[in-house]
Amino acid sequence: MNAGRKQTGAGHAVGLKICGLRPGDDTGFTAHPVVRYVGVVLVPASRRFVPPAAARAITGALADGCRAIGVSVDADEAWLVDALEAAGLHGVQLHGAESPALCERLKARGYIVWRALPVAEDRAGVPSVARQLALYADVVDAILLDAAPPKGAARGVTGGHGRPFDWSLLPEIVEAAGGRAKLPALWVAGGLTPANVPALFRVFRPDGVDVSSGVEENGRKSPALIQAMIEVVSGHGWIPAIP
Repeated sequence: MNAGRKQTGAGHAVGLKICGLRPGDDTGFTAHPVVRYVGVVLVPASRRFVPPAAARAITGALADGCRAIGVSVDADEAWLVDALEAAGLHGVQLHGAESPALCERLKARGYIVWRALPVAEDRAGVPSVARQLALYADVVDAILLDAAPPKGAARGVTGGHGRPFDWSLLPEIVEAAGGRAKLPALWVAGGLTPANVPALFRVFRPDGVDVSSGVEENGRKSPALIQAMIEVVSGHGWIPAIP
């Protein structure tokens, strides 16, 4: 499917998640209604790692209506549940080999559950991604379609590398997974910046975009770049409540 074909999901609005917050970051941007989520990294190998107890400084400073998601990779289930509670997080974003059964258990505890899936580098991998999409569709609140980590990335650090993927594959993946109506909310991550998000929207309209390195300067979140991203995304509308 080429970029000229009608977008999947065209015409609906888009939300924003700012991921990789750390204590000391300005959270004033969370008052904007387009910012539905922030992300806190619970992966020790990541340079954005925040110990669960320290994450309270972030989650306690969010505007009403903005929910906090913990990013996790193959963590022990008991540790993860304790970490989510200690951090005051509303949900979890799973980036490893976590099973559909684990997703169901976390949802049963009342957590928002996102499943991150790396997108194939070429069309030969579309069927595999589509199968994963269909496998998790009924047991998560959202699926995050992300770029695969580069070779040499630290074990467990699956995101935040500033690498986009071929967005033209997204409509094909959704179609192969049975169509948008059969899927949960679809979010896109991977190398997104205020400059390139409009190009993504011309090819595919997700339910939301998830950005981390694309709104950083010198390794920390930039209020100016976050504001630029808010302006780009809000220019395409927003949803008052997204799973």
